[in-house]
Amino acid sequence: MTYLLEWGRMYESRMIRIFVDFNYSTKLLPLRFKGSFEDIRKHNVELREGMHIILYDDMCQAEAIVEKIQGEWWARVTGKIANIPESSSSQ
Repeated sequence: MTYLLEWGRMYESRMIRIFVDFNYSTKLLPLRFKGSFEDIRKHNVELREGMHIILYDDMCQAEAIVEKIQGEWWARVTGKIANIPESSSSQ
């Protein structure tokens, strides 16, 4: 869970999980994979700059912040990329 401040009010928001390919990069990842689009559509959200999300693939996950760079959506990893235990990677 994360707390966001908007118009002077703090509210609670759950971070959504979005698929990425961690083989692409380690700190800045594009949100243009088929799985990324499916997750965004599944959560019925509109991406916005500064949005906190959780990135994942078959083996790793990490917290990130959404950025728009030259008209494309990217996620900048903000912490450590953690390995997902094998038993929970099939979510």
